[in-house]
Order: sequence, then C-alpha cells, then structure tokens
Amino acid sequence: MHQDDETWDSVFEMFFEEERQHDRDLWDLIKAESLRTGRAALGPREVVEAAVVGRVDRMLVTRDARIAGKRCRECENLLPDVQDKCSICGSDSLFTVDLVNELVELMLLSNAEPEFTDPIGGLSKSGDVAALLRY
Repeated sequence: MHQDDETWDSVFEMFFEEERQHDRDLWDLIKAESLRTGRAALGPREVVEAAVVGRVDRMLVTRDARIAGKRCRECENLLPDVQDKCSICGSDSLFTVDLVNELVELMLLSNAEPEFTDPIGGLSKSGDVAALLRY
C-alpha cells in the first residue's frame, strides 16, 4: 500500500468515526429530552404528529429504514401506520407511501434537519426514527 493511500484511509476513518459519534450524541440528546422536557418524539407516530405541525428541529432516522405509511386521497393527511380509515376525515381512500421520504419532505418544508445514521440499538427499538422538537 502506498503512503498516500494509508494517509487517506486514516483521514476517512477519522471522518466516519466523528460522524458516527455525532449521530450517537444526537440520539443521546433526543433520549434525554424525551425524559426531561418532552421536547422529543420517539417512533413513527410521534415524529409524524410533530412533523405535520412543524415542531421538528432535527430528525434522526436509520439509514436503511423502510417504514410504511399511508396518505389520505381526500385530505392528504399523513398516517404513520397502516390504517383502514383516515384519522382526520374518516375517508377509506388511502394509498401507501414511504414514510421516511414523506418525513424528509416535511423536514425540508419547515427548515428542519433530517439526519441519517447507521443502526443505533435504542433508535431501532423506537421504530428507526426519532426527533428533537423545537417546542
């Protein structure tokens, strides 16, 4: 291996380790806020409820998460789990969506920050998505 290659490998490894630590720190902050002030949302249902009203500041989601959701054709309500009827208008005209994509779009509309991470044990147990809330 060439000296330059070894140097670049070391730099990349330090960068990725710092990124993983940043993700773990954000997860620790979200957990602490959920216990302390309630300024956190854990799991798809809570994150969707906070995101649709613009309360999310930062969202952490497992990079390879596949979370199904539904959207109402009548009122466009986003539903975090598989339901037969819209919880807002009662319509049964629902279609399946990728909840992660829908949440990222909501984050962008409200200037929130979506962050993707490698699997973290507690985050995975919480449904692969959590958020730090603005208020």
